[in-house]
Amino acid sequence: MNLTIENFYSAFKNKDAVSMVAYYHDDIIFEDAAFGILKGEHVKICGAC
Repeated sequence: MNLTIENFYSAFKNKDAVSMVAYYHDDIIFEDAAFGILKGEHVKICGAC
């Protein structure tokens, strides 16, 4: 588990969105003021842009 977290934040630090998205669960839900509520593949698509 620690290695997963380290790899995710290493990708974050390196602005590697594609690698970060690979760690997202298929049922992810993301919400913020700019994007509203995004679920599943919509989060992955927006996260990789």
